[in-house]
Amino acid sequence: MLEKIVPRGFDSKIWIIFIGNLVNMFGQSMVWLFLTIYLNLQLGMSMTYIGSMFLVGTWVSVVFQVVSGSLCDSWGRKTIMAVGLALQAVIFLLLGLARDQTAVFVLFVVQGAVGSLYRPAAQAMIADLVGEERRVEAYGSLRVGANAGYGLGAMVGGFLASATYSSLFFVASLTNALYFMLVIIFLTETIPHRETEQRPLKAMLVSYFTGYRLVATNAVMATYAIAASLNSFVYAQSGTTFSVFAMSTVGITTQQIGYMWAMNAWLVVFLQMPIATCLKNVHIHKALAAGSVLYLLSFGILPAVTTYTGILAFMLLFTAGELVISPVLMTFVANIAPIDMRGRYMAFSNIAQSVGHSMGPFVGGRVMDKAPVAYVWYLATIGALASAALFFRLGALVGRSPPAQTCTVDKE
Repeated sequence: MLEKIVPRGFDSKIWIIFIGNLVNMFGQSMVWLFLTIYLNLQLGMSMTYIGSMFLVGTWVSVVFQVVSGSLCDSWGRKTIMAVGLALQAVIFLLLGLARDQTAVFVLFVVQGAVGSLYRPAAQAMIADLVGEERRVEAYGSLRVGANAGYGLGAMVGGFLASATYSSLFFVASLTNALYFMLVIIFLTETIPHRETEQRPLKAMLVSYFTGYRLVATNAVMATYAIAASLNSFVYAQSGTTFSVFAMSTVGITTQQIGYMWAMNAWLVVFLQMPIATCLKNVHIHKALAAGSVLYLLSFGILPAVTTYTGILAFMLLFTAGELVISPVLMTFVANIAPIDMRGRYMAFSNIAQSVGHSMGPFVGGRVMDKAPVAYVWYLATIGALASAALFFRLGALVGRSPPAQTCTVDKE
């Protein structure tokens, strides 16, 4: 049973990242699951103000993801991972102490910046360590670890939030510090090559951004980026407008929200690898499109939801979409990226998703403040439909693509 959940045979570094993700997500899930509720119901921020905070924070993170993707291709994966985790531990600690709305806004924006340093480097390290034939399993395994931590954090966080929201930020700070220690002690550098030539800073920056131009002008990657951005726009509603809707309109408690997200996480833990195994024989564009369709169905039922049972039905459909789409998103990017540009490809993918994550809370929050909440769900279903169509379009752009685990395209 364990091998079906977490496959064997990976490099030990993969398992350090697995454990680190589990520990880190235990703490971070507590913050992200209850952040919008805390800001809106405890600090009195409007949904528009909260959406603006997400918008600014995410766009700042975009800039830092560009920098991170470039630096981890030249300075190394481990260094950038360690810096990002250490800084994030400090910011979460400060967020737990902040009460002024402006201070929270500024700290949240800074958190988005330092938090974006870690992800492209970790994703690139996995691509360094795992061949194309097992990347769906590798990225799926990382999701299993993250969701195990997420499920535990959701259950514990629901009780902590009912007492004091500040404790959630302190736990997140501690788990980032623990992950930092794992990186420092147990990981070694995996970069396939390192730029050893000493060049002026201006020349290095020009080289970095020229690399991003090559990524952005790849027709397949550009289409993927638009689809991923729309998908993230839809996904972002689950942790912002949906959470407030569930408490303020349907009337569920913080403990029930914790149980709901724990169900989501544990379903991923037990079903992600079996589903990832099934996806090995599915063309990648079809898997991506199917995941978006499931998101469409989940948000499509929300206008009629008035009970906790309906909320759970939404979560089951939403989780099914996650299970299908998440492991192949990074696999697709890893497989089309040239070896010496993996960090930049991963960063570009994260940037595309960040655009959606930034616009989702802002647009959804604005609509929620000015119109019936059902209009948020109508907008989400339209976004999911457009995402599904573009993901399916990837099949025509790639041609007769291999299955998800070995999808390759010409690198322009």
